[in-house]
Amino acid sequence: MVTAAAAITAGGTLGNLVSVGRYGGVPNPLLVGGANGIAFNVADVFVLGGLVFLAAALASASVRNRTRLLPPRRWEAALIRWMRR
Repeated sequence: MVTAAAAITAGGTLGNLVSVGRYGGVPNPLLVGGANGIAFNVADVFVLGGLVFLAAALASASVRNRTRLLPPRRWEAALIRWMRR
């Protein structure tokens, strides 16, 4: 999941970079809400969607492998105890 999310994000970023190199800017062909609304392109959708998917995939991987994580240091353990009060 992490690899797929990173690939989606990288694809959107590469699309924006190609647009800048070829056209001198990133075109915004999709307009929502008329002239004063939101303008975006498909590459922006891939970047944003990929970042959301990447955050979810990394959180999921961290929870699944939490037993393999390093134990908290002394100050981290004290902070955890303080926050639980």
